[in-house]
This record gives sequence, structure tokens and C-alpha cells, in this order.
Amino acid sequence: MYRKLETVKICTADAQYNRINPTTQVFLTASCTDDCTNAIHTTISWSVYYGFIDFPNSDVTYELLENMAEYQGSWFFGSDTPSFTATTDLFINNPSIEYWRFQATYIVSNGSSTANGTGMIRFQINKPPQNGTCMVDTRNGTTSTLFTLKCLNWIDEDGIQDYSFYMWTTDNTTQQIIGFTETTTIEAYLPLGDPNLNYTLNIVAQIRDLYGGITQYQIKSIQVVPDSPTLLTFMSAIENVQNRGRTNITLEQLLFGGDQNMICQVLLSMSQMLNAMSMAAQQLAVTAGIITIVEVFLHLIITTLESYY
Repeated sequence: MYRKLETVKICTADAQYNRINPTTQVFLTASCTDDCTNAIHTTISWSVYYGFIDFPNSDVTYELLENMAEYQGSWFFGSDTPSFTATTDLFINNPSIEYWRFQATYIVSNGSSTANGTGMIRFQINKPPQNGTCMVDTRNGTTSTLFTLKCLNWIDEDGIQDYSFYMWTTDNTTQQIIGFTETTTIEAYLPLGDPNLNYTLNIVAQIRDLYGGITQYQIKSIQVVPDSPTLLTFMSAIENVQNRGRTNITLEQLLFGGDQNMICQVLLSMSQMLNAMSMAAQQLAVTAGIITIVEVFLHLIITTLESYY
């Protein structure tokens, strides 16, 4: 009796195992393909086994997960149907388990006889990068400071795919990307920290391996204060249309340089400072000068994006 198991969202086959990340939901389907055309009654049940290395032979030994019924509707769905789902909660709540086996058992009856058979598939949890550290070269700076972010000594048996850096001020659920790199180091102009928290800015790094396994590393918070004089000098210089794209001011060179990461970083910092200036001006009474600066900045954004794309 042949059983066919199909899986989705797997990484890649590794000899006897399929590699998956612990954040992956597993969807399995089983079907009866031989001697089933005359079946009158068919039942199916799914079983889950967890594996561990049995020393000294380093063989994987499996044991039945006996309390599956307790997790129906949370960890498992469809345990008595051809389509079975194991959610990410199964893997996340059992982080020490590296090996899993899913088994479908069919019992088929044609009225005069009964036959049964099983099919199974095995998974190995992909371990994310580990044992490394990430840092920023300075803990204090301005919106015109070129910060260097780096990650060191990360280990992964499959290799590191890339490094991504994110920032947030008061709510870590609203993180914004700073940039990403396949090397261990990235340079970035960072936006303002939270003015209400002494301009504190939080940074987190994500290290990803070749199969999508991710480790998140919290870098120590830093202080980024506004560099308003540099911004005002830049705005004053580009009020003249003929000067745009031709000055030696660092901010403008970055905007017209074509580096997508740098463009996003500079625009974000400039918009934050302009918003702060605008709010302050409104409290004291809006002046024509501020309005002109904002209008010029909006024109610069449009011009920069048009030239980039």
C-alpha cells in the first residue's frame, strides 16, 4: 500500500531530512494510491514524533508525541484528514528538539477485508546563526555623522546570507530599516533619536543564513541629535535652481549619488528635522522662510527620486 506525502515551504532535502526553519508552518497531504478504488470505508490518522541523537552511535531515535490531543486547534489541525497542518507553535515551544517525524496511517476497508499502511516524512530544524556580536562604532553623534555598524564572529554551518539593520525609538513594533549588506559592515547616516528620551535611538541587527534562519541581535542604544545648521546651509544653497546637484555640500552629494540606502537615510533625517522645525515654527507663528524651505525640500525629493528611477 503506497502512501504519498507532499510538503510545502521546506528549505531543501538533506539526504534523509527536509530542512525547515522553526518559523515555518508545515502543511502535509496524504493520499491512498494503490488498492483503494473499491474502498468502502477509509480512516486516516496523523502521528508526530520528536527525535534526538542517541549516543554513542549518533543515530536519531524517535519518540511519539503522546499529548497531541491537547494541542488540536493550536499546534495541529486536520489530524484525522488527508490534509494535516503543524503550526510554528510546535517548533517554537520545543526549541531543543532538532528532529521531527510526521506519519500518516490509513485503514481501508472494502467490506470483506481491511488493509492498512503508513507514510512518513522527516524534518530537521535549521539552526540560525549564533555566537556572534554586533556593534556601532560610536554611541553619540548627529544626523550628519556617518556611523559604522558591524557584525562579527557569527557562525552558521550553512553560511551567512546577509546582515540587516533596523532602528526604532519608542515602539519596537514599528522598526524601520537602516540598510542591509552581504558583508559584515555597513555605513549609515542615522535619523534623530527620540527628543523626549534625550535623542535615544535603538538599533537591532538581523543575521540571516542561506536557508532563511534569522537571529536578531539588540545593539546598545545610541544618541543621535539634530544637525540643524548643516541642514539650513544645504537648504539655503539649493534655493537657487541652478545650484541643485552642483554644490559641494555633503548632503546634496549623497542625495544625487545613487546609493539607495544613503538616499533613504538622508531623506528620513531631513524630513524629521524639518518636521521638528515646522512644529516649533507653528508654535511661535509660521514664517515665510520656513514655508520656503519646506517647499524647496519637497521639490528636491521629487527631483531626486525622478533622477534615481
